[in-house]
This record gives sequence, structure tokens and C-alpha cells, in this order.
Amino acid sequence: MWSDVSDLWTQLESELERHMLAEEKFLIVRLRESNPEDAETILTDHRAIRARLAEFGVGIDLHIIRMTMASKFIDELQKHARLEDKLLYQWGDAHLGERDQASLLSALASKATRRVLRSTR
Repeated sequence: MWSDVSDLWTQLESELERHMLAEEKFLIVRLRESNPEDAETILTDHRAIRARLAEFGVGIDLHIIRMTMASKFIDELQKHARLEDKLLYQWGDAHLGERDQASLLSALASKATRRVLRSTR
């Protein structure tokens, strides 16, 4: 069981890191130009999420993670997503051109999504 949890965690951690890096590269760097406070708020959240990811990774390796801990982390991620919708993605919709939006969407798409999209071309 723990090896399955570890495998799933590794995948989730990788996807979240890729997602945050894409936001930082395509959105936050541009948001910082017009609203540095909002950009810093999101970057602060990203740092906290990365720290939690590291904590969870160790906890999974040590087999000490409990469902209540995971549920709390999911709640934190959902709160962060709502904040990003409000501060980041609405800004991106209004200020990024089509090419930048397409680059962002491509960077955010999961590996599985990219495989599906390639197979339908």
C-alpha cells in the first residue's frame, strides 16, 4: 500500500511543481509588473506549498501521513486555487495576448493531457 501511495505522491508532487513553475514563468512574472503585491502573495503561497510537499514526501517515506493531514492539505490547495483564480487568472485573461495564453495552457497541461492531445492530431 505505501509503495502505491509513494508512487502517487511522486506524480502529484511533480505535477504541482510543473504547474507552479508554469504560473511563475508565464503569469506571475508579468503580474509583478503591474501588481507586485498580488504577485508576492501568490509566490508566498507557492513557497508554502513547496514546503508542505517536502514535508509530505518525508511523511510518506516514514509512513506517518494520515487522512486528516491529507485532507487539510487538499483544503489548503483549494484555497490557493481560489486565490489564483481571483488574483492571477482573471488578470491573465485581461492582460495576456492569445499567444501567451496558449503558451501558458500548453505549459499547464498535464503530461497525460498532452499525450491525449497529440494522439488526436
